[in-house]
Amino acid sequence: MQGLLLGGSFYGLVASQILIGYLSDKYGYCKLQILVGVGILSSASLLSPMVIIHLGDYYFFVMRVLMGVATTCVISSTLNLVRHWASPRDQGLLVGLCNGGGTLAYSLINPMSAATCQYGWQTIFYLTGASGLLWLILGCFVVYDTPKKHPRVSVEEKQYLDLYGLTSRKKQKSKVAIPWAKILTSVPVWSVMITNFFFFAASKGIALTLPLFIREVLDFSITENGIYSALPLVGNVIVRFGTGPVFDHIRSKNMFSLTTLRKLFHAVGTVTAAAAMFGVSQMGADQKYLIVALIAIGMSLAEVANVGGFKIVLMDVAPSFMGILQGINNSIGLTPGFIMPVVITVLTPNGNSEEWSNIFLLFGCLLSISCLVFMLTGNARRQKWAETEEVAAI
Repeated sequence: MQGLLLGGSFYGLVASQILIGYLSDKYGYCKLQILVGVGILSSASLLSPMVIIHLGDYYFFVMRVLMGVATTCVISSTLNLVRHWASPRDQGLLVGLCNGGGTLAYSLINPMSAATCQYGWQTIFYLTGASGLLWLILGCFVVYDTPKKHPRVSVEEKQYLDLYGLTSRKKQKSKVAIPWAKILTSVPVWSVMITNFFFFAASKGIALTLPLFIREVLDFSITENGIYSALPLVGNVIVRFGTGPVFDHIRSKNMFSLTTLRKLFHAVGTVTAAAAMFGVSQMGADQKYLIVALIAIGMSLAEVANVGGFKIVLMDVAPSFMGILQGINNSIGLTPGFIMPVVITVLTPNGNSEEWSNIFLLFGCLLSISCLVFMLTGNARRQKWAETEEVAAI
C-alpha cells in the first residue's frame, strides 16, 4: 500500500499526458490549463486529510490519481508556454528558471514537513494546499500565453522578442495537422523517450524512496531525515540555475553543434550520477554521512543532463508540436513513477543495508543505460516534418 500510494499520482500523470498535450498544441490555452491544474492540486491537498481519516487508503489513492492528472495540466503546458517566450539565445536560462521553481519547492518541503509534522501530519497537506492557492491568485495576474497578450511587457522586451518573431507569432490551432506517422517513426523522438524512461526511473526512484532509505538504514531522526532528504534537491536548484547560462554561453560561441553540446551535457550529468550510485552501493551504514554526501552530489549533477542534455531536445527537433511530444514522452517516461516505488518496496522487505545496496546498484545501471541510449541515438537537429509557417517566421 505504501508503494501504491507513493506512485499514485503517476497513474494519473501517465494516463492523461497525450490528451492534455494534444489540447495544448491544438488550442494553445496554456495559462488556463496551468491554472486549472494548480486549482485542482491545491483543493485536493487541502481535502486529503479528510479523505484519509474518513474514507481510507483506497479513496486517498484515487485522490492521488486525480492530483496526477492535475499535475499533467501544469507540466505539459509549461514548456509549450516557454517556447513562446524563450529566444534560442536564452532558452537554457529560461528553461532552467522555469523548472527550477519546482525543484526549489521540493528541496524546501522535506525539512518543512519534518518541522511541521509535530503539530500533526495534516499540517503538511494544509501547508502545500494553501501555497498552491496563493500561487493560483498570483498566476492569474502574472502568467500569459504569449508576449503579445501580456499587458505589462516593456517596450525594450518586446523589441528584443521581435528579433526572433516571438511577439508576432501566429496561433496555429488546428490549421497544422499533427504528423503522427513521422512522430512515431522518428529516431530523435524515440531516443529522448527511451532516455527519459531510464533517467526518470533512477532519479524519481531515488527522490521517492530516499526518506525510506535514510530511516531504515542510516537511522537518522525525523528532523535529520527531512534535512538530508532535501540535500539532493538543494543541489538540484543550484546546478539547474547555473547550467542554463553556461549552456547558453557555450552555444553562443558556436564551438560545437547543438547535438554534440546536448550529448556533452547529458554525459556529464548521467555518468557522474551513475558513479555516485555505484559508490553508495558499496558502502555500509557506518559511512552514512559519506553516503548522504555522494547521493546529494550525484543527483545534483544529474540536473546537468536535465537542463542541457536530453530533456530539452524535443523543443529543438519539433517546437511546433511540443505539447503532443511532451505528452507522449511523459506517458512513457513517467511510468517508472508508479513502477519504481512498488519494485523498491518488494526488493527491500527487511529494509536492511544489503537490500538497499542492490537498489543503488540498480539506480547506477539505469543512469548508465540512459547515458548510452542518448549518446548513440540522440539528435537535436530540427526535423523537416516539424517545419511550419510558425517556425519559419522565427
